[in-house]
Amino acid sequence: MKQPETKFKEKVLKKLRELDGLWCVKTQFVSIAGIPDIIGCYNGRFFAWELKTDKGRATKLQQYILKQIGKAGGITAVVSPKTFEKDLKNLRKKAAF
Repeated sequence: MKQPETKFKEKVLKKLRELDGLWCVKTQFVSIAGIPDIIGCYNGRFFAWELKTDKGRATKLQQYILKQIGKAGGITAVVSPKTFEKDLKNLRKKAAF
């Protein structure tokens, strides 16, 4: 049986990959600490999402890295099942031509 985190990750990736003009990758569990779960490019805009369960919270390191990506012009979010649709809408809006 798949864990809730795995089901959510698969839902997010499926939905993202349906968007034209989007490339993304799910970083691996053994990646560098603090690197967001999903990084990608949508309509020429870099984005980084940290995936969490509805009860999960980003660590201080994850928050710091997302802040640095945002300062560099990237689109960032901590995405949970409750916020996913809003975050997807926000990504579409910010990366629109």
